[in-house]
Amino acid sequence: MKRTIRLAAACLVALLSASAAQAHDFWLDPGRFRVARGETVELSLRYGEEYKGEAAPRDNFLIEKFVLMGPDGTEPVPGQDQQEPAGRVTLAKDGIYQVAYRGKRRLSSMEAAKFEAYLKAEGLEHISRLRAERQETGKGSLEVYSRCAKTLLKVGGGAREGHDRIAGLRLEIVPETNPYLVAVGTDLTFRVLFEGKPLANGLVIARSRAEPKQTVAARTDGEGRVRLTLDRAGEWLVKCTHMIAAPAELGMDWESLWASLTFELPAPAGPGVKSRLGVKKQ
Repeated sequence: MKRTIRLAAACLVALLSASAAQAHDFWLDPGRFRVARGETVELSLRYGEEYKGEAAPRDNFLIEKFVLMGPDGTEPVPGQDQQEPAGRVTLAKDGIYQVAYRGKRRLSSMEAAKFEAYLKAEGLEHISRLRAERQETGKGSLEVYSRCAKTLLKVGGGAREGHDRIAGLRLEIVPETNPYLVAVGTDLTFRVLFEGKPLANGLVIARSRAEPKQTVAARTDGEGRVRLTLDRAGEWLVKCTHMIAAPAELGMDWESLWASLTFELPAPAGPGVKSRLGVKKQ
């Protein structure tokens, strides 16, 4: 029975777009991160690599959660099915808003070499070691994955609160430092939660849109926290990938969850403000 399920899953995987299934970055792109009160913001869902990618149309069948969290509470993000952008929101008050998205499970398959490269790139070496112990290194993989993405928007004068709201995504990056209130070169603290609990030893990677090939990376501590020093102004994408054994009833090998957070780090207020270097480059 299990073999039948796996074969059926493999056939379904073959029908998926290879580019979508194997692009390991997924993020919310609002077009602009700082807006005036009363403005409408278009929200795109993008997948790709190195902060470059294609816009995915909204697919209501695949949406588990798509919400706007702001000074007035939480509300669904409206949008038209199979259209791009995936949603539009009008931000009525000054403050910090979050948009949070969680997609339903999807299927993917990779040949062995690509899967091992993926594990290394995302900091999932413990899965590689486990596969080696099981003598599965040369084996391809069937996987279920789901995507969780958040973006931070600053409206008007903004606020000191709201950046650290927890959306309840299965894998979630929570910014404990408000990026709109710090200078370039300041340490920012993030917390990674898996099913509401701290994720220890998760690799968190940040890249700027201006220099996407350069990354800042560190692993979370026992409380799920990580500190990153971001050395340039502009748009940033912070991401983390977590992998566990797939539930037995799915008949797959692994389940991975991808989380991302996007925001804009303000430029220095004037001349004479220098970045503090010493970031860890990957």
